[in-house]
Amino acid sequence: MTPAISTPLPVPPPGLYRITPAGQATTVFEPTELQVQALVVDKNGVIYAGTAPDGKVYKIEHKTGAKTDPTAKSSPPDKSKGQVDPNWMSSVYFDPGTKYIWDLALDSSGDIFVATGDKGEIYRVTPKGEHSVFFKSDEAHIRVLALDPKGNLIAGSDGSGLVYRISAAGEAFVLYSAPKKEITALALDGAGNIYAAGVGEKRPSSSMMPGFGQPTGSTPSTSPAPTLPPGVVLTPTLGSMTGMMNFPAPGAGATGGSEIYRIAPDGSPTRLWTSREDIVYALAFDPQGRLLAGTGNRGHVFAMKAKTIHRSAQSGHFAGDGLRQSPWRWPVRLGKQPGQDFRAGPSASDGGYLRK
Repeated sequence: MTPAISTPLPVPPPGLYRITPAGQATTVFEPTELQVQALVVDKNGVIYAGTAPDGKVYKIEHKTGAKTDPTAKSSPPDKSKGQVDPNWMSSVYFDPGTKYIWDLALDSSGDIFVATGDKGEIYRVTPKGEHSVFFKSDEAHIRVLALDPKGNLIAGSDGSGLVYRISAAGEAFVLYSAPKKEITALALDGAGNIYAAGVGEKRPSSSMMPGFGQPTGSTPSTSPAPTLPPGVVLTPTLGSMTGMMNFPAPGAGATGGSEIYRIAPDGSPTRLWTSREDIVYALAFDPQGRLLAGTGNRGHVFAMKAKTIHRSAQSGHFAGDGLRQSPWRWPVRLGKQPGQDFRAGPSASDGGYLRK
């Protein structure tokens, strides 16, 4: 009898990928942590990446004198070997010493706000690298951040589903306590309205947290098992499985679907949209002023305007990532599976960055 051979399943490495207008991708950063959770880019093109769990904020820069031609052809790095483009360098910019970094926000003065979890703190890091606790919440996690035109920080929590407005002095006011337990996305329009996505029931649940990125009550998608030689058994590597089991994906454990709320400048809230099946992970506006919502479990992007809602795109997967504004204010859709990450927009005149 042929003895069984255990072959580890390949696990794509976490990283930050630079995608040129021609669609060529290169790895510019690979963290030691499980994933890159948040990104901001300053006016000089310097990238700041927040990682999790037990994460840090990394500063990622293009080396002086290195090639900058986005159309230059180059061989893509071998991700299985962890190759990073040598034209880029990274360093630890801020280590908060907390369990999770959930989101980053960059203001006009260059200060970076860091939303963290298990202590519910927001840190402010100045361009000089000086840092302090900007706001301490009674919630366990501050999940998302946004800045309004007046320089106030808008923050959403996990626990009681609170939406805060925090002044430049760090004074906080609860704008809204959502019916849902977790605020997963924020967006602001030109009229001063705040849009917030809420997921999860507030009532206690005995359900165990499902697999990474898979909300409770849904059925994980499965792929046909590969054809293997006799005696060959595929097994996940212990390290990758341990990290996935210990890291709570955004929205994981959510039951009861999700909702989108609009908070008017006078503070009055309105529920705009609800779904029993789709979990909203990201909000942004397109050039026509439509609110876009990126969702899981089915990988749909919904476009909303006035009383009209329609599904504008679909992929097989969309979980835990963001719709970020590109230079022409068209959202960049970010996914988590190879081959399912793409840019949506009227043109492709610029490249972008993809985290996972």
